[in-house]
Amino acid sequence: MELQKKWPENRMVNFVFHGHSVPAGYFQTPAINTFQSYLLLSVKRITDSFSTTEINCIRTAIGGENG
Repeated sequence: MELQKKWPENRMVNFVFHGHSVPAGYFQTPAINTFQSYLLLSVKRITDSFSTTEINCIRTAIGGENG
């Protein structure tokens, strides 16, 4: 519902991405492919579907972490 609200009734919606190397953009070490990370692919899909929503994405994923 929050994603469908339009200005001025809308508000910033936060998305938090936890994880390890793949959400951080590490697919084939040592190359980092930030633009194919879960975070940016999700941002693209969300903003394409809900163009009037202000979103903020927070990534806590750290490459090399296991857990």
